[in-house]
Amino acid sequence: MEEIVYDQALNFQDFMSPLIDACDVVSINAYPMGNKAWFTYEAFEESRRFLFDSRTRNDRLAAFNYRLRRALTQIEAAGKPALLSETGFPSGIGYHREGERMVIPESDGERYGQVMAEFIGILRQINLDYRGRLQTAYFYEWRDNLYHAKIWNIENSPIHTAFGLSDHTGRPKFDIQQILK
Repeated sequence: MEEIVYDQALNFQDFMSPLIDACDVVSINAYPMGNKAWFTYEAFEESRRFLFDSRTRNDRLAAFNYRLRRALTQIEAAGKPALLSETGFPSGIGYHREGERMVIPESDGERYGQVMAEFIGILRQINLDYRGRLQTAYFYEWRDNLYHAKIWNIENSPIHTAFGLSDHTGRPKFDIQQILK
């Protein structure tokens, strides 16, 4: 389920109850990103602000924290476990183009790793607070995808090239093992 399942107060829409009741595990897609951080080439600037401006980052992480906790509270009331089926944020702080259609993200792996460590810390604390209800988290995605369909479709989302925990060659952008410790 994604953001469309919430009403104005961040309660699940009425149609969600029978769906949750029918599930063994509730899957959630949630990101610390607003609309500006997804669409057009301006998303690279939004990503740079998220990584380098503490106020922007704190605001987005606080909103993410609140939304995820609201969802888990409601999932907990239904007695269901949850998994975070999609989460993460882009590393792209700029880009360059090769030819007409190739968007190459420019990243700061060290800074990305620092912010990722902060993000994982938030996920760990939420999971502690909800006594392990959040079974797992899947990060979108493992490698930068220079050929992602959303770059050129109606979404116009070139930032999709920069979501990888690794660059487009598969080289990790930061020491993943260090963060997991």
